Amino acid sequence: MPDRRALVRAAWAVLGRPAADPVFALFLEANGLAASGRAPYRTVVPRLVEEWIVWAGELLPDDVGRRAEAEAAIALIDGLLLRQLAGPEAADRAAGRMGLA
Repeated sequence: MPDRRALVRAAWAVLGRPAADPVFALFLEANGLAASGRAPYRTVVPRLVEEWIVWAGELLPDDVGRRAEAEAAIALIDGLLLRQLAGPEAADRAAGRMGLA
């Protein structure tokens, strides 16, 4: 099983491509609507994120820190969605700086 960094590295290989941009633009929009309290986003988006964390946790080693490692992996992936806001070059630089690219 991979560790958190290996999981994020594998995810970034897919998510860092232009083909993923429309999906993550929608994800960012939904997050913004959830953060502003708009229905149904305020209840649906947290459930989606929770399922994403659970999924990531299933890919990580079974130990006491599994949940926290999954949360850290998702936080890193979410941060790399900088691609949508600052452009692919900025996200690629960030991924490289984190040792993910």
